[in-house]
Amino acid sequence: VKSEIVLSPDPAFALKQEETEWKKCNNGIIGINISPYVFNCAENDMGLKNYTIMINWILSETDFDVALIPHVVFPYESNNDVFFATKLKEYFIDEPRVFVVDDKYNCCQLKSLISKCRLFVGARTHATIAAYSTGVPTLVVGYSEKAIGIAKDLFGTAEGYVCSVQNMEKETQLLNDFKNLLNNEQNMRSFLKDRIPEYVADHKYCVDAANSLLFR
Repeated sequence: VKSEIVLSPDPAFALKQEETEWKKCNNGIIGINISPYVFNCAENDMGLKNYTIMINWILSETDFDVALIPHVVFPYESNNDVFFATKLKEYFIDEPRVFVVDDKYNCCQLKSLISKCRLFVGARTHATIAAYSTGVPTLVVGYSEKAIGIAKDLFGTAEGYVCSVQNMEKETQLLNDFKNLLNNEQNMRSFLKDRIPEYVADHKYCVDAANSLLFR
C-alpha cells in the first residue's frame, strides 16, 4: 500500500467561520481561554493567580471587556473549560465587564467569536489557532510542546508568543507578557495578515482536511 506523508499545518487554520453575533462593546473585547491543564501543570495555584492578576489589570487600566471563552466541553469537570471559566468568573462576580461565553457554540461559531476579539490569550490549541488564523494578536498560555512548535512554525520563535505554565514562577508573568502583546499589537496583526494566507494556501492537505472535518 502506497502512502504519502506530508508536513502540513493543523486543519483548524483553514476551518471556515460561521458568522455569530457578539456582545456589543465599543472599546473592544479581550478573549481569554483557560484550560484545566493550566491548573494541573502550574504549581501553587500560580496559573489561577496569573490569570486573575492579568484580568484585574485589564479592568483597572483599560476600557476593554473580558470574555472568558470555553473551547472544549465535556460532561466531566476535570477537562471542561466551562467549569474553569466559571471558577475564574467567581473572582469577578460583581464585574459586568467580565463574562463567560455560553457553551452552545460549535467550533465554526467559536472561531467567528474569537475573530472579533481585540486580543486573545488562550491555552487550548484550537482556540489559539482560531485566533491566529483570523489575524487576532495572540498570547498562548502553553502547557505542552504543541504551543511552542506552532509559534516557531509561524513566527520563527516562541519567545514573546508563548507563556509557559510549567515555568510560571511569578504571579505577574502572564500580565507582563500580555502588556508586551498589547504594545506589539499592530506589528503582530500586520504579520498575521500577511503570513496566514500563504501559510494555509501552501498546504493543500490543510485546506482539504478542514473542508471535511470539524475541530473543537
